[in-house]
Amino acid sequence: MDAHSHSDDYPNRDAMLREVKKNKILTLNSAVDPESIKAAAAMNKICPWILTASGIHPWNAGKYSPETVESLENEYKSAMHISEIGMDSVWAPQEADIKKQEALMESQLSMALKYNKPVTLHTKGAEQQVLTQLKSIRPPSTLIHWFDGSETQLKEYMNLDCFFTVSPAVFTDRKFRSLIKKIPLNRLLPETDNPGTWSWLFGEDGHPLQIQNVIKESASFLNCDEDELLLCYKENLKAFLLL
Repeated sequence: MDAHSHSDDYPNRDAMLREVKKNKILTLNSAVDPESIKAAAAMNKICPWILTASGIHPWNAGKYSPETVESLENEYKSAMHISEIGMDSVWAPQEADIKKQEALMESQLSMALKYNKPVTLHTKGAEQQVLTQLKSIRPPSTLIHWFDGSETQLKEYMNLDCFFTVSPAVFTDRKFRSLIKKIPLNRLLPETDNPGTWSWLFGEDGHPLQIQNVIKESASFLNCDEDELLLCYKENLKAFLLL
């Protein structure tokens, strides 16, 4: 499985769908705006391996507001999970200021609480602000995508029973590997964040089956049997999705 992907961003969507279907890759697609919410629903109809998602990314907080979220309530109600939402003080454009991000995240967490939906959070550079929000509005299940905060913040997130992704940073980032080793195996899930991440990190086109690389590498540095780790990931995915 791939716990975090942007399936509608693939330039060759048909090839992506064929690869997902052939290899039966259960994919937690992440939406970033109203159009990608619709795309997620459309892809799920032709490829059930790609799960539906509703979410407005913090980078888009300058374009969309809590009122937008309210207008999409039916989509949030029907989606399998809410992703990708959160806050970002590093890469967000200037018009998506932190106050707008905070309001947008709060409205989406409220949807998660109202409709009992798992949530995937983006926290880059805003780990403390996101923690504050989570302590105020606790969704039923939370996955932290590509955590990059401090060890102290990591402990606080773990105290909130969050799950965490093992991202392609396992190949390149010593700090990330160190943080992941501090997380219990039953709170981890693998992700590609493709298609963009593989080209950004490795200069190669991203594709769904690269999740196998992440799983293999995570088994190696966590000193786990790969098959046993994959079984653990499957159980974690069920728990995160409240299945």
